[in-house]
Amino acid sequence: MGAHEQCHCPRCKRDVRVERPWRGFRVLWRGWLGLVVLLGLTAPVWATDLMVMMPTACFILLAGGSLSTFAKQPPTCRRCKLELTDPLPPVQSVQPF
Repeated sequence: MGAHEQCHCPRCKRDVRVERPWRGFRVLWRGWLGLVVLLGLTAPVWATDLMVMMPTACFILLAGGSLSTFAKQPPTCRRCKLELTDPLPPVQSVQPF
């Protein structure tokens, strides 16, 4: 295991460890895109079998929406589950006397 990534959470007002979605979702999403391209290229073959292949192709296409959602989730705070977009703490300006 590597070092844990930390971000500044404005709700907790401190630097907290980040909770990221599983990395495999992005790999699976890219594999899904390749499968959709393969389905498009072989459409004349599987379109003739309407009982098995057509419902399977529809299921594969519908599954991509959920997979895309999981793959694109932003990191969240482990304590309050706020979505974190800024990996660095906010810059505090110096106030003159």
